[in-house]
Amino acid sequence: MKNDPPGDQDNMILHRAHFHYEAEVDTNFGCILLTAIVATGGLVLGYDFGCVNGLIRSNSFIAVVEGPGETKISQNNVALVMSILFCGASFGAISGGALGDRLGRKWLIQISSAVYVVGVSLQMAVGFYDSALVLVLIGRLIGGVGVGINSVGTVLYMTETVSLLDFLNAMFLA
Repeated sequence: MKNDPPGDQDNMILHRAHFHYEAEVDTNFGCILLTAIVATGGLVLGYDFGCVNGLIRSNSFIAVVEGPGETKISQNNVALVMSILFCGASFGAISGGALGDRLGRKWLIQISSAVYVVGVSLQMAVGFYDSALVLVLIGRLIGGVGVGINSVGTVLYMTETVSLLDFLNAMFLA
């Protein structure tokens, strides 16, 4: 560098600042498949919204909730049914981190799935009870807890093997 012209030294420093980082990553099929399966945990929220959207437009559900002969569900009931999932999800997300530390990431995902199944089962039992709206709300609240725990658990599970150096390199050098 002593023999380089003065202007080239500035270019060399600039070139060194913009180096390209390549990390060695094991991209075998099992790793990709596991990540894809775990990432589908995020689809639960969209699936739930799609199902409840069909439910609140169903004539049989409207007849059970609003009374026989009604053709439309009230806006208050729609807002209540749609929003109570987020109440449960926020409670599940807040408690998900502590549960993940105690139980482990895999168990956290399995338990969140079981909680979601209990919530969905309660929602499916609507036709068998007179208080259909209350049962749907309880089921959606419990299902929301499962969705919230799942949203924390899947992210923790996918990122727990990433080192801090790889994360920082991906964020700032890529």
